[in-house]
Amino acid sequence: FNTAQFGIAVPADSFDIVINEILFNPVTDGYDFIELYNRSDKFIDLSSITLAEYDLADTTLIDEFTKVSPEGRLFLPGTYIVITEDIEQTVENYFVTNTGNFIQNDQTPNYPDDEGIVVIQNAALQVIDKIHYYDNWHFALLDDADGVSLERVNYEFETQDQNNWHSASEDVHYATPGYQNSVFGNVSAGSGNINLEYEVFSPDGDAWHDLLLIHYQTAAAGYVANFTVFDAQGRSVKQLTNNMTLSVEGFITWDGVNEDGMRSKTGIYILYAELFDLNGNTEKHKLKFTLVN
Repeated sequence: FNTAQFGIAVPADSFDIVINEILFNPVTDGYDFIELYNRSDKFIDLSSITLAEYDLADTTLIDEFTKVSPEGRLFLPGTYIVITEDIEQTVENYFVTNTGNFIQNDQTPNYPDDEGIVVIQNAALQVIDKIHYYDNWHFALLDDADGVSLERVNYEFETQDQNNWHSASEDVHYATPGYQNSVFGNVSAGSGNINLEYEVFSPDGDAWHDLLLIHYQTAAAGYVANFTVFDAQGRSVKQLTNNMTLSVEGFITWDGVNEDGMRSKTGIYILYAELFDLNGNTEKHKLKFTLVN
């Protein structure tokens, strides 16, 4: 019984392919990798896709670039591709379920450890996806971010949103090249304007509910929001947003770190959300959840 997929390659449009995971600060003698995810229903020829690094001083300039697969390869819908200079090193350092999802490319851009810009483009030089990452996007309680990838939480939401990125979990050895991310959250709309993806979360790096995912949906554009976490005694633990302008739909995350930079204790917490717009419309929401270490 043959389950192979076949299709005719078609050009990629914006957001058909997304940047899904980035390792920009590998361990000593390790190599960067970029993971892409095909979120479309298209079969895409990767010889038509360029992976690039933009110049930080002038983001109209390209420092390094390469075709993802110079010899050509079909990128199937709903699958992952990892681009790196050395597949063997990556397999040695991380748990890899399928090396068939890898492309070894000696011209893979070398991305900076502190911040950088990753871009993928099609043959017409249209930007398919782009991320300007920073090293302080990593989990605040990491002792050492070397060898830890940044993973995308959900490929349906904005790439540049910091809430959409988090350090890979310790339980998967800090990266998931070629398969679903350890922090992946299938954020659903729920029944209200503000809802939690789950009411128990455990920010201990074991790849199970490591992030509190807060989904929001507003009646119109132009809403501003304050999201604050309180403990069961009503004490403020962490202000997640301060007068942040919201999209019509999106999500906020919390990694369990309090205002003092410490891991919050096990217990019951309250998320208080206050939304308002310039027309005087206001909303207030309180949601209870449990943090378990």
